[in-house]
Amino acid sequence: EDGLHELGYTPGQAAAVHTLLDGRAGVLLVAGAADPFASRHRLGLANMLAAGNRLVVSLEHRVHFKSEVLVQLVLPSGESADFSALMAAALAMSPDVLFIDDVRSAEEARGLFEAVAAGVTVVAQLRSPGNPEALLRMVEFGIGKDVLARDLLGMVARRSLRKICPSCAGRRVLTPEESAALQAPPETSVAVPQGCAECGDGFRDRCVLQDLWVNTPAVAA
Repeated sequence: EDGLHELGYTPGQAAAVHTLLDGRAGVLLVAGAADPFASRHRLGLANMLAAGNRLVVSLEHRVHFKSEVLVQLVLPSGESADFSALMAAALAMSPDVLFIDDVRSAEEARGLFEAVAAGVTVVAQLRSPGNPEALLRMVEFGIGKDVLARDLLGMVARRSLRKICPSCAGRRVLTPEESAALQAPPETSVAVPQGCAECGDGFRDRCVLQDLWVNTPAVAA
């Protein structure tokens, strides 16, 4: 789980992701922006899965990195692009896991669940601000709610946040309203940005947080 921790998962989230991806075939949707962290996230999950001697095939609109743990296939661009043909080629390899870097069309969305029918676990990235929006996007792509209830393993919303510069950060105590909203003990202090020669505006580097949603029988119903 250490690799997932580096991607921003809490220990509980990492354990849940391991459980989801080690079980039955289904689709794990990853919502977020198409940024450098998206490629890092995909590679981190792929490394975790390949470490268990699982064949991982990745369909990519654009290759942002080369990886020895993935069989990488580049999706053709343009109106004449035949996504179904490349999906068929990927499934002919009998992969354990299939990655799709950016679901852009109804045809690609349908392909995710067709792969599940072939017994494949799918990890698909989708440009979306959050999990509820990603779920609605699947419905807009024509994926039936009964299919989602049956085959959707869960969703992960990635959020990239700026980190407060450790060289100049100040501290302040949370207000009673903030403590109540965060369920934090009274007198909890937090860092505040101030700005220095090293950072300029009080922030330096970024971190990534994951919002994990798991499809349980109650939620599916």
